[in-house]
Amino acid sequence: MSEHVAGVPLRDTHVWLQGAFLACFAYGAQAVLAGMCVRLLWPSRVRRCDWANNTNSNAIAKRRRRWCLALVSYLLVMFVLSTVYVVGLLQFVQRVVAGTMEQTFWLAAPLGMPANVMMIVLGWMCEALHIWRCFIIYRCSSTLAAKMVIILPAAAFVGTVVLGGLWMKQVGTAPTLNWTTRCFDWTTPYFAVTLGLNSLTTILIVARLLLYRRRLNCALPVSASGQGSDYTTLAGLVVESAAIYTVFSLLFLLSFAFQHPLAQVFLQALCPIQTMSTCLVIFRISQGREWSQRHSEVHEMSSDDIGGTKWACSCSSREDVSGSTIQDIHTTAKDALET
Repeated sequence: MSEHVAGVPLRDTHVWLQGAFLACFAYGAQAVLAGMCVRLLWPSRVRRCDWANNTNSNAIAKRRRRWCLALVSYLLVMFVLSTVYVVGLLQFVQRVVAGTMEQTFWLAAPLGMPANVMMIVLGWMCEALHIWRCFIIYRCSSTLAAKMVIILPAAAFVGTVVLGGLWMKQVGTAPTLNWTTRCFDWTTPYFAVTLGLNSLTTILIVARLLLYRRRLNCALPVSASGQGSDYTTLAGLVVESAAIYTVFSLLFLLSFAFQHPLAQVFLQALCPIQTMSTCLVIFRISQGREWSQRHSEVHEMSSDDIGGTKWACSCSSREDVSGSTIQDIHTTAKDALET
């Protein structure tokens, strides 16, 4: 076997192949998660919600169906774009390995641009979902507070849109493999801002959930202090889903900064990893285990004065998204959830 293939070093060819394998693995995981999410969400979209003795049941059912339909549409669009990304990536890698593309045209090739564009668009979709989740969690206390909190994430999101557009223009006309142009290299700024936005929204969400847990445990008696464990579980889910993308993003930025060939491996897998992490969160939402707006609604049915603290108890029977009927008994303190 020769050391070079049509001007492409053999080592770089192996790197592109390894990156393609890793990207396909993450894409397969995303496809499975997306299918499971649609399977859980779609019955909730078409099934009539039957809540007895609840005057707001129709409004809640309509809102729930719209919510499920929006998530299903989001998943389908993301899956289609991910498929376009993987197809474009595999065609691009095939040309590189087959030796039909010179090294100086790797990123400017027509078959490479669809994958680049889909990677940026999917990144915008995932980041928008993170900001929306952050807004929903903070809105349960005050809409104004939620708007104040997401000012910085929203500004960072606008920055990713601008930098993403500049990066796509750069790689579409890049003359060399290391994505350098005669003006400025937008690779590091774009992926650094994206990583910062992902980390910021994760910190905001986890901090809010842990604050709810602390206030609930302080308000409840000692015998019921374990009621706040759900918030810890949700915080762990958010951290786990964000950690996967954060690790790959850091590995790419570090390897790219040192001009190491492994940067290609992490770059190719970065988009499928991000979409897979997003699908993981939506999957937990579809199972009814994630935070949603309905968790923040307290239906006051009775109140007792226990130790000077007003308690609002709500007992509601709801039909979960998997089709089974679950009896949810939410006991919370007003003072524990008010800010």
